[in-house]
Amino acid sequence: MTTFASLYGGFGGADVGAQAAGLELAWSIEMDAAIADVAHSNLGHRVYVRDILECDPMDFDAVDILHASPPCPSFSLANANAGETDLDIALACKTAAFVTTLKPTCFTLENVWAYRNSKSWHIIEDALWLAGYWLSVEHCNAADFGVPQTRKRMIVR
Repeated sequence: MTTFASLYGGFGGADVGAQAAGLELAWSIEMDAAIADVAHSNLGHRVYVRDILECDPMDFDAVDILHASPPCPSFSLANANAGETDLDIALACKTAAFVTTLKPTCFTLENVWAYRNSKSWHIIEDALWLAGYWLSVEHCNAADFGVPQTRKRMIVR
């Protein structure tokens, strides 16, 4: 069976989709304990409650598909004080480390559309290219898929 894991798992939205597609949920990392509890209650898979910056990718089982949804407030149009931070860059470096260490068959990423212009994204993108991945970056509007609001997202696979 194809295995799936998520970085910045939140309540497990990507995990729900992966499970519905028939994938086996392996693990997720979420920093907020209350949110992680929701994901675990809904899905039953292992949710590590940790700051991803303190995680060593070598401590996690390799999976077929690795998904990341780094925090987006610094890049969101809804944030009048938006601006890339050192934390955003550190999270991008850690995401790149997970990909290059675990070497999943497939990597996906979701974020706000403005993320595509960030140094953070370019760190991840460079790591993917150097690791031999082929990339497709799509601009998707969630309203086109039945979500009752306009949410323009960057989808990478």
